This record gives sequence, structure tokens and C-alpha cells, in this order.
Amino acid sequence: MTEPTAENEIEEQANDSDSKVDATAIAVIFSAAVLMAAHLISGFTIDL
Repeated sequence: MTEPTAENEIEEQANDSDSKVDATAIAVIFSAAVLMAAHLISGFTIDL
């Protein structure tokens, strides 16, 4: 087991923030995919 050092703490904080960003990105992509599927199924279009 490694002793807690400043470098290890910084690395752990970076990993935590990366995980949050990854989770947010996955949620955004999933939401966009669901909306695109709903749009495709409904056939709703806007003609300008």
C-alpha cells in the first residue's frame, strides 16, 4: 500500500473530476440519442 503523498492526492482528485466529466458526457450523448430516436419514430419535421 502506498503512503498518501501530495502527488497521489492530486492524481486522485484529477481522476474524480475526470469521472464526473465522463458521466456527464455519457448522459448528454444518451439523452441526444433518445431524442433523435423519438424524432425519427414520430416523423415530426419542421419545414421552413
